[in-house]
Amino acid sequence: MSADPDAEEAAARASRASTAVTQHMKLALGIGLIPVPVLDFAALAALQFRLIRSLARIYQVDFSAQLAKVAIAALVGGGGPTAASMGVRRLIGRLAGPAFILAGAASTAVFAGASTFAIGRVFTLHFDSGGTLLSFDPERVRDFYTKALAEGREEIARSYAGVQP
Repeated sequence: MSADPDAEEAAARASRASTAVTQHMKLALGIGLIPVPVLDFAALAALQFRLIRSLARIYQVDFSAQLAKVAIAALVGGGGPTAASMGVRRLIGRLAGPAFILAGAASTAVFAGASTFAIGRVFTLHFDSGGTLLSFDPERVRDFYTKALAEGREEIARSYAGVQP
């Protein structure tokens, strides 16, 4: 008896999506270490945008750059608080000294990686269930995003011992 081709295809798609999320999470960790507040935020936003585009290709979902940008902003709260948080950590670090700078950089890197992981998990679930960028409702997935954010932090802690906020 041969295996169900649809199930095999779904498993392959899920594996490609998981790989894409993990790769983008690792890149986001590096972006979080960029010492220029506006540059690190812009690079992180571009990376998360790229992740959604990759997932849309994997799930064969029509991609709209504008809808992806709106979806990311709505999901993470508009980005303003995130950018401010990252910038404030860097400013305090400069005032407090080298030890705080290292702690702040690690914290920012972990946040960047975890938020990218969470966005990837949200869109993997959404696209896998037949959703599109047009049908994306951030309020319906906010709790899942919060849980995935915590999961992302745990994944980073497991994978990169010592890189904890």
